[in-house]
Amino acid sequence: MRKIICFAVAMLVCAAPVFAYDDDEDTKQRSEIVLKLEIAPAGQINTKNSITPGVSFSGEQIADNNGFYIAAEYYFYLFKFLGLGCGLKQQFERHIKYFGDLSITNFYLAVKPKLQLRPEAKGSKCNEFVYLLFQGGYGILNSEYKLKHGGANIDTSTENGLYYAGGIGFQLNSFIFEILFCVNESKIKGKEAWSGTMDATYTTTNLNVGYRFGF
Repeated sequence: MRKIICFAVAMLVCAAPVFAYDDDEDTKQRSEIVLKLEIAPAGQINTKNSITPGVSFSGEQIADNNGFYIAAEYYFYLFKFLGLGCGLKQQFERHIKYFGDLSITNFYLAVKPKLQLRPEAKGSKCNEFVYLLFQGGYGILNSEYKLKHGGANIDTSTENGLYYAGGIGFQLNSFIFEILFCVNESKIKGKEAWSGTMDATYTTTNLNVGYRFGF
């Protein structure tokens, strides 16, 4: 997944002139701050390896409730059609079967190739854009996984890992709407000397709504 995202970003940068659009008052803005609310109707954890012999979790461990996020991002438009930025995203607690309550803070860099729709409507008060969005950074779990197997608690520690995401968005004037596929990687280690390490991949599909402040 990481290789695919890196390749897509490189291709988009090389093809950036395709995204050029006419100059108007809105597109003269070089920077923007975006505030977003995000909801993930579904979420799951997939694991590899096992902590101890006989203690593994096959298949997807599904979240019992919706995930909710708030996010803040800053972008600088190096070109009219390409924004480079950074962001901070906080996921509030949601319960994952066998893994307990999960809360994550993500820090990331972002690339945003942007295409103006109907650019011939120069001077129009209705500005519409469609864009791709790629994020890559680091996720911090705000609490340890509370692992359970066969009804018993397992004593573990958790290591944070990479965060990456990709998706598509639509901007209508200052309002934005996005669909984003997000991944958080982490490791779970048993605290016994003979315990192993389990790789955990937490994936969600987020529906985002937000508001941008251009300047």
